[in-house]
Amino acid sequence: MRTFLRLLVGSGTLAFLVACGTVQEHRARQFSSEWKTIDPVAQTRLGAATIQLNDTNKAVYIALGSPNYTLPYDWSSRTWTWVYWGFAPDQPKSDDEALHFLSRSELRLPAPKNERQALRVTFQNTRLLKWDLAEMDPEESRNSVRVEMGKFPQITRHQE
Repeated sequence: MRTFLRLLVGSGTLAFLVACGTVQEHRARQFSSEWKTIDPVAQTRLGAATIQLNDTNKAVYIALGSPNYTLPYDWSSRTWTWVYWGFAPDQPKSDDEALHFLSRSELRLPAPKNERQALRVTFQNTRLLKWDLAEMDPEESRNSVRVEMGKFPQITRHQE
């Protein structure tokens, strides 16, 4: 009987996950008009949690989810930096390569603590200008705006 119940619960969980699709598919539905304008090759890349330079901020959100926090918007350069905590399984050689990054919203096993990194993605207007992988800096997050999981970041009044 216990084996039957375990199988029933396990298959129910699997059916639930299959019915829901990936987190990227869910976020793509949030921005369906933007998603429809992205070519199929880029859609596949974003669905695999991989970003590259010149992606829009919505494309990065679809790929990686909500950042852990954002840094203040820089009005003079029109740049805005989002910071994600997670890890990059494959370290690219330069920031002009595509980056596969597993953030907090990924339904995968977390990296060991010593492998966690901070990914800073900087947008100019709405396009990904650069990304940077570094060690996590808890001090940096003190002067930032936390972003609720599942929410698209917005520039807040105190950032203006």
